[in-house]
Amino acid sequence: MTTVFVVVRIGCIECGVSSDVIGVYDTREEADKVCEAQPSTWDTEGGQGYHFVAERVIGVTHPNKYAHSSEEE
Repeated sequence: MTTVFVVVRIGCIECGVSSDVIGVYDTREEADKVCEAQPSTWDTEGGQGYHFVAERVIGVTHPNKYAHSSEEE
């Protein structure tokens, strides 16, 4: 199980500002630094948007309790 930190930009559909994954980082400190360094979407795309860091755990499987094989039918 590994934790990563994803820097994301959420745009505005009305303003035409895009939403993007900026990057994936191993430490919160690195992700925070990159997030804070992102330019304002008003300056780059002329509309409203914001950046944030999302913490995600990878390497964990969650079985789908609704999945079944064709042999069960």
